[in-house]
Amino acid sequence: MIDAGKDAATNKAAEFICNNYVEAHLAKMESSKNGIDVKLSDFDFTGISGIVDNCKKDQNIENNRIACSKSVLATIDLVDPTGITALGAAFL
Repeated sequence: MIDAGKDAATNKAAEFICNNYVEAHLAKMESSKNGIDVKLSDFDFTGISGIVDNCKKDQNIENNRIACSKSVLATIDLVDPTGITALGAAFL
C-alpha cells in the first residue's frame, strides 16, 4: 500500500513538472512569434496557392483571367513531361 502511494506521488510530481515545462515553452513560443507572418503560400512548391490567389480575383477583368490561366498552365507544367503546356503558356 505504501508503494502505491509512492508511485502515485511520483506520478503526480512528474505530471506537475512536465505540465509546467510544456506550458512555459508554449508561452515562450507564443511570445516569440509576434511579428512573424507565416503564410501557406511560402511553403507551396506546387503552385496551387498561386492558382488560388490568381483565380479568386474578379474573372470579369481580362487581365485576371489571363493571370488565372497562366498560373494553371505553369502548375500543370510541373508534371507535364511532354512540354505541351509550356508551349501553351508561352502564348499567354
